Amino acid sequence: MKIDFFVIMKRFIKLKKECKELEDEKHIWNRSFIDGVKFALDYIEGIEKKSLKEIYDSGSDLEIQYIKRTCECCPSQWEIKLTNGKMVYVRYRWGKLSIRISHGETNDIWNAVAGEVILEKKIGTEFDGYLDDNVMKQYLKQALENYKNYKGV
Repeated sequence: MKIDFFVIMKRFIKLKKECKELEDEKHIWNRSFIDGVKFALDYIEGIEKKSLKEIYDSGSDLEIQYIKRTCECCPSQWEIKLTNGKMVYVRYRWGKLSIRISHGETNDIWNAVAGEVILEKKIGTEFDGYLDDNVMKQYLKQALENYKNYKGV
């Protein structure tokens, strides 16, 4: 069973708001439930922040500023902003994963779409168009490391 972390986080954020509303309304009988949910949410948010930092904090200019999934499937695609100002475009369709990086600093994803290919790999079947976020992150890490080593960033 695949679990999309961002879907879970959206649900938890909604739950956190509901907990805050209950707290504001002084529903004391829900206090232990609210405290338990808050603890779980803080724990999960901490794990995600830590894991993103471990995956992407390489001490170089290729650290991730943000990742935005722009299409769920057919193709699965993401826009990524690096702390050095460059954009990265990730696309998975027809079983082929493509990762491209812009040539310079930009806020326009089209510069990355037309940018340098840093990874192109057949990882699925010809009719495959869905890629899990965690799998994408693994390939992204590999591509950025290879790019960093090749370019000397």
